[in-house]
Amino acid sequence: MKRYPVKEVTCRCGNVFETDRERDWCMKCGHPVYYKKSDQLFNKAAHIYIFSSIVIIFISMGFLIYKILDITTQ
Repeated sequence: MKRYPVKEVTCRCGNVFETDRERDWCMKCGHPVYYKKSDQLFNKAAHIYIFSSIVIIFISMGFLIYKILDITTQ
């Protein structure tokens, strides 16, 4: 993890604390708090990408299982 100059950051819950890390955890609610806004947006986009990939994989597997069962029962 990168170290930055000490900066005061605010969590979504309203807790304010000082950090010098790229990402730190709020002591009050436990959510991640980012030093830079761009890091927070990148992390959110990465989570959406991973979640949508997993959903697409499960839908594809379900479709393949459906087709295999359809072919074998004829």
